Amino acid sequence: MIEFAISEAKGRGIKRVALTSNAIRTDAHRFCERLGFKPSHMGFKMTLK
Repeated sequence: MIEFAISEAKGRGIKRVALTSNAIRTDAHRFCERLGFKPSHMGFKMTLK
């Protein structure tokens, strides 16, 4: 599915795609890197009460 989305993006002239993954999902990170993705940033969030 990800490879299809990348192909569609290229076909539409899109120059960048991004994925979001939880920091503890190391298997998912390896999967993304095998597809050619590179780590790019660290995010932050806040749960509101």
